[in-house]
Amino acid sequence: MSPAPPEDILPSRKSHRSPLVLVGAAITAGVLFAGFVAFKTGNQQLSQHMMRGRIFAQAATIGVMVGTSGAVVVPSFLGGDAK
Repeated sequence: MSPAPPEDILPSRKSHRSPLVLVGAAITAGVLFAGFVAFKTGNQQLSQHMMRGRIFAQAATIGVMVGTSGAVVVPSFLGGDAK
Protein backbone atom coordinates (compact mmCIF):
# COMPACT_ATOMS: atom_id res chain seq x y z
CA MET A 1 0.00 0.00 0.00
CA SER A 2 1.53 3.32 -1.05
CA PRO A 3 1.39 6.32 1.29
CA ALA A 4 -1.23 8.95 0.59
CA PRO A 5 -0.03 12.09 -1.16
CA PRO A 6 0.34 15.16 1.10
CA GLU A 7 -2.72 16.80 -0.47
CA ASP A 8 -4.90 14.04 0.97
CA ILE A 9 -3.38 14.21 4.45
CA LEU A 10 -3.41 17.94 5.04
CA PRO A 11 -6.53 20.08 4.71
CA SER A 12 -6.53 22.74 2.03
CA ARG A 13 -4.93 25.91 3.28
CA LYS A 14 -7.06 28.97 2.85
CA SER A 15 -5.00 32.10 3.23
CA HIS A 16 -6.60 34.65 5.53
CA ARG A 17 -4.46 37.64 6.32
CA SER A 18 -5.46 40.50 8.50
CA PRO A 19 -4.35 43.91 7.30
CA LEU A 20 -4.20 44.96 10.95
CA VAL A 21 -1.19 42.70 11.44
CA LEU A 22 0.71 44.55 8.72
CA VAL A 23 -0.32 47.91 10.19
CA GLY A 24 0.80 46.79 13.65
CA ALA A 25 4.13 45.56 12.32
CA ALA A 26 4.69 48.87 10.52
CA ILE A 27 3.84 50.86 13.65
CA THR A 28 6.17 48.67 15.72
CA ALA A 29 9.00 49.17 13.23
CA GLY A 30 8.36 52.92 13.11
CA VAL A 31 8.44 53.30 16.88
CA LEU A 32 11.57 51.15 17.07
CA PHE A 33 13.29 53.29 14.43
CA ALA A 34 12.26 56.50 16.23
CA GLY A 35 13.68 55.07 19.45
CA PHE A 36 16.99 54.31 17.75
CA VAL A 37 17.14 57.83 16.32
CA ALA A 38 16.42 59.34 19.75
CA PHE A 39 19.13 57.15 21.27
CA LYS A 40 21.60 58.17 18.58
CA THR A 41 20.93 61.87 19.17
CA GLY A 42 21.37 61.43 22.93
CA ASN A 43 17.76 61.95 24.01
CA GLN A 44 17.63 59.15 26.56
CA GLN A 45 14.20 60.00 27.95
CA LEU A 46 12.53 59.96 24.52
CA SER A 47 14.41 56.79 23.61
CA GLN A 48 13.10 55.09 26.76
CA HIS A 49 9.53 56.17 25.98
CA MET A 50 9.86 54.89 22.42
CA MET A 51 11.11 51.49 23.59
CA ARG A 52 8.16 51.22 25.97
CA GLY A 53 5.86 52.24 23.13
CA ARG A 54 7.42 49.54 20.97
CA ILE A 55 6.55 46.92 23.58
CA PHE A 56 2.92 48.04 23.61
CA ALA A 57 2.73 48.13 19.80
CA GLN A 58 4.34 44.70 19.56
CA ALA A 59 1.95 43.26 22.16
CA ALA A 60 -1.04 44.69 20.30
CA THR A 61 0.22 43.20 17.03
CA ILE A 62 0.63 39.78 18.64
CA GLY A 63 -2.85 40.12 20.13
CA VAL A 64 -4.30 40.82 16.68
CA MET A 65 -2.43 37.82 15.27
CA VAL A 66 -3.77 35.51 17.97
CA GLY A 67 -7.27 36.96 17.71
CA THR A 68 -7.49 36.61 13.95
CA SER A 69 -6.08 33.09 14.01
CA GLY A 70 -8.75 32.12 16.52
CA ALA A 71 -11.43 33.64 14.30
CA VAL A 72 -10.29 31.35 11.49
CA VAL A 73 -9.72 28.19 13.52
CA VAL A 74 -12.67 28.18 15.93
CA PRO A 75 -15.45 27.87 13.31
CA SER A 76 -13.80 24.75 11.90
CA PHE A 77 -13.94 23.13 15.35
CA LEU A 78 -17.61 24.06 15.69
CA GLY A 79 -18.52 22.43 12.41
CA GLY A 80 -18.82 25.55 10.28
CA ASP A 81 -16.65 26.67 7.41
CA ALA A 82 -13.96 29.24 7.96
CA LYS A 83 -14.41 32.22 5.68
